[in-house]
Amino acid sequence: MLPGVLFADLDPIHPSDIAIRPNVAWETSPGSYQAVWYLDKPINDYDTWADLNKRMTVSTGADPGGWAGSKVLRVPGSWNYKRNAPGKLLWWKRDPSYPVKMMQRMLPELAPNPTVTNEQFPPPMAVKDRDWFLGLHWDNMSLRGRSLVTKFRVSDRSRHLVKTAHTLSTTLPAETVFQLLWMAPTCKYRTDRYRPEILWEIVQRAQQNP
Repeated sequence: MLPGVLFADLDPIHPSDIAIRPNVAWETSPGSYQAVWYLDKPINDYDTWADLNKRMTVSTGADPGGWAGSKVLRVPGSWNYKRNAPGKLLWWKRDPSYPVKMMQRMLPELAPNPTVTNEQFPPPMAVKDRDWFLGLHWDNMSLRGRSLVTKFRVSDRSRHLVKTAHTLSTTLPAETVFQLLWMAPTCKYRTDRYRPEILWEIVQRAQQNP
């Protein structure tokens, strides 16, 4: 079915703090939230819907990796085994649904994405060189940057990569940040799939606004 809703993986953002109140909101674990907005009609084109849902994600400050149509939302009231805690429904109000045209007017337009091609990102380094490369740039990283880039386990790898990219970009150039993140234990674009171009885009965005 074509999507007739918008949604956001809000994490620490409380749904009541959002200007456009969601129709359904729930706590996925203590202090983390997800929400859904009903639209007055389905959006016929996926790219059009995805653009609008991404705008909702950006405007609410939600998880930047949680806007795609393949995102799996947690069932309200289910047990979150990752955080060893139950979720709970906050509210569920079917009406009113939001007109698509109104959402398109209200949600801020996205800044244009940097153009990324396979020729533009640096050749990824081998993981065996991680300790040497870390030592080479250690003195130029903040204490927070050192902590983030050396973590072995985090609850949300997408959010962690974005946060680390922004932190490292305050003191390091894009190519260095890319290699440090690529070799990091939490880099799912290396461990789960080979997608260096996605990581390079994350780094480019962080460099534009560290």
